[in-house]
Formats: sequence, C-alpha cells, structure tokens
Amino acid sequence: MNFLLPVLLNSQDMVSSQTFTTKYGELWGFYTYFGSNLETKYGMWEHYGLNSTEYEVDKLGNIIDVNFNTYPANYTENNWVIVVNKSDPESSAWVASYVWSDSVWISHSVALFDSQNEYVGVYTIDMILNFINSILSTRSSQVSNTVILYAVETDSEAVIGTSKKGIQLFSIDEQTNQATRPLTITELGTFNAAREIGLFSVAIQKAKYSLKTLPDYYELSVVDAQNGITYLVAVKKITWRSVNWSLIQFLDESDVYLPIKRTNLTTIIGVCATVGCSMLVGMLLAYWITRDLSRITLDLNKLKDFHFASVYKGRNNSIKTSNIKEIFQIQSSFHAMVEAFAKSLAINNSIKKGNGSIVSSLPYTNQQVEASRQL
Repeated sequence: MNFLLPVLLNSQDMVSSQTFTTKYGELWGFYTYFGSNLETKYGMWEHYGLNSTEYEVDKLGNIIDVNFNTYPANYTENNWVIVVNKSDPESSAWVASYVWSDSVWISHSVALFDSQNEYVGVYTIDMILNFINSILSTRSSQVSNTVILYAVETDSEAVIGTSKKGIQLFSIDEQTNQATRPLTITELGTFNAAREIGLFSVAIQKAKYSLKTLPDYYELSVVDAQNGITYLVAVKKITWRSVNWSLIQFLDESDVYLPIKRTNLTTIIGVCATVGCSMLVGMLLAYWITRDLSRITLDLNKLKDFHFASVYKGRNNSIKTSNIKEIFQIQSSFHAMVEAFAKSLAINNSIKKGNGSIVSSLPYTNQQVEASRQL
C-alpha cells in the first residue's frame, strides 16, 4: 500500500486523497496538506471497525507521528460512503457531491481485482471541484454579454459551482461555523446576490417541473422585478453514468436586444450571432465536461482492471486530452498515476512472477519512486 503514496504527489493540487480498502476491511488513505509555514506535509489515515487513526508521514510513507486516534468512529452513515459491488469487476461509481474543508468534493470508487480476478479491495480517489468555478468564470467571460453560469447536481439540486464571485454556496453550522453541505438552488436563491437562481427555481416549479424532470435542454425567461431585469435562461443536462449535473445559464435580455434599436443590419446580425454563441456556452461546456469525465474515468478503470499493457507500451501512445486547462491537468495527473503504477508492475513482474497478490507484492524503492515522478 505504501508504494502508492508517491503517486499522489503527481496530482496533489487537484486530488485530496487516495483511499484503499483491503479485502480484510481496513480502509487506508493518503493525502497532502500545508503546514504552519505553508510547507507541504503528508498524512495517512486508517479506519478499521470503529477505530480511526491518523498519522503524519514523510514522502515515502514512513510514519513520523500519530496525530490522533478515535474510538468509536462510525462513518457508515456519511454521505460520502458509497457501495461498490466487489463481485462485479465492472462496478464503479461517482458518489454524490459533499462538502469537506469548505470545498465541494466528488469521489470515484472502483473494485480492485488482481490478474487472476481475485478481489483485492476498493480504490477511491477524492476530487476537489474548485476547478468548476474556474471553468464557469472563464467561459462566461469569453462572450461579450453578461452571462451567469451555475453548475448544479440534478437529483439533489445542490449548487456545486458558479461563475459569480463572492457567493457562499454552503450551509454553515451555527455552532461550529463549518460548512456542512452545498445549498440547493431554492436555498441559494433566498440571498440577494443569487436572486436569479431563486427565480428560476420558482419558475420551473410553477411549470410543474423539478430540475430532475426538466428535458435534456430547456429554455425559459424569468423576471427580476426588484432589479428590473429579465433573464433568458437555458438549462443543459450532463448525464454520464452516475454523474447527473445541470448547467444553468442566465443572460440579461436588455444586454442582448438594446443594440437592435440602432436598426443597423450589421449590428443586428452581430447581436444574433452573439446571442447564439452565448446560449451555446452551456451546451458546449456540458459536452466538454461529459467527454472529459469519460476520459478521466477510463484511466481510473485501467487502475481497476490492471490493463496496463494499453498504457505502458512506450512513448508513442496518443492520449486524447481536453482543451480546458484545469481538466487537462487532472487528466495528466490520472494518466501519470496509471503509468507510474504500470511501470512498477512491470518491474515487479520481472523480479517476482506469480508470487502473491499484485498490490501486496509491489516493490518500493527510492529509484522507482523517482522514476514515477518523472513520468
């Protein structure tokens, strides 16, 4: 297990932790964090039964100190707990979004099997969704009109990202002052800074819809009488495996149609083109995120299936990558993890063929750690 900690170094900016459940029921996790002097530090935790222990470790996974130990610690009811069918080699799932350390996260879990299809455990990676805000802000700034974008979990209607600055997206516990969960569109809409999303929620309810029952693409208009604004709204759904998100786009109607009063043909054509481009922002973003989630999960499933031959054949492999910087970084991190694991497995198989399980027999040397970092 310890061998996998250096692989985390490749993706520490985008991924908080990697967790592994052994077939004996132990749950291990590795993560990075910043110390008091903003230096990078490394942690490891273990859950077994109701016992939870957290360790401070070095880069190589060697235990430096025990940070704390708690008993009992029953985590089975937490919203990040997900069921993975260990009898199904194809079983994989994204857990619903959750809040931890004032950020929104999503986890992907797969069952691990060795080359003889023997169950080894569960592999999970926790991805921070802060990059969603960055993507939404970047895309909304690429059109000349004022565009507001929200990313929402379709089933729960929880808001997981927005292009607007300075909006509190989380429910805060009054006693601990800690964020506990994402706010729904109805809850967020009660704040003046996000009135438009509240008006949208009311409008679809009046039309006898919920976000879950809306068509794949839906358009409507909502009126903010308090601020004298009419919004053109477009909703585009992202549905891929267990990921169900909706992108909601708001466009100020006056911002679009005011130039038409000039009755200039060129201006009218330009405005129509701008409107078309603006309304396509959400649709294109939905396509990009769906496509790139598919590619990310493909790499994760290579970890699950141990199909490393498709990755570790040489430097001539062509990798389809995203044109979105943030997602490209995530893809690169995941692919580096697969390559590092594949390289280690190849070295291991040349030394120790057919002895023990793949995970338990992984070699762990400084030379191989350095090799994995250079991939």
